Amino acid sequence: MGHVCSTKRSPVYTCKFSGSQRDRLLQDLKEFSRDNRRRGSTPPGSVPQVLLEKTTFSELMQQRFGITAELAECFFLAFDLNHDGFVDFVEFATGMSILCKGNKEEKISFLFKLFDQNGDGTISLEEVHQAIRISLAACEKLLSVHNLSFRDLQFVNQVDDSEYINTSMEQSFYSLDTDCDGKLNAKQFGRFVKDNTEIAQFLEYFDGLYS
Repeated sequence: MGHVCSTKRSPVYTCKFSGSQRDRLLQDLKEFSRDNRRRGSTPPGSVPQVLLEKTTFSELMQQRFGITAELAECFFLAFDLNHDGFVDFVEFATGMSILCKGNKEEKISFLFKLFDQNGDGTISLEEVHQAIRISLAACEKLLSVHNLSFRDLQFVNQVDDSEYINTSMEQSFYSLDTDCDGKLNAKQFGRFVKDNTEIAQFLEYFDGLYS
């Protein structure tokens, strides 16, 4: 399902990286960019104009970080802040700033955008199920590729126990859905993530990257 822009507000761009860290980010983008017209030198003081469309962005995220293709597609929707079908350098730096250096609230907000697949500003139970499946698959992939040690390996090993996952998460979902509309708003979803930290475990991999 495509992502649609649900508000008229301008996107917010932030970058927490130093100059040398931004250079490394730019190098990653240039390596995967197929738009050769935008790979030349950048005048001092200007923003590098490198664009990645969904396919090349997915290749970058999978090959550079070892995440799953499905999670890479979710990342593309969350990184493409102006919804023009491309991720540019500023958007990439903004997204990676949150992944690598964001605080808990910033990461929860990022997760909300990541899993609000229809862009309606809420998370449905169906989207929660999808988020759980994508998150657990990402953890498994990262564990195998990078030999990581997540805090809650027991839950990760329960990826095949769909009945346990569905029952536990649905109970939490319905307890937070106080207006009984079958959806969680951003604030409710924040509480959901804090109660079900497993859904965000894959983000641990990005902590400190590009430092």
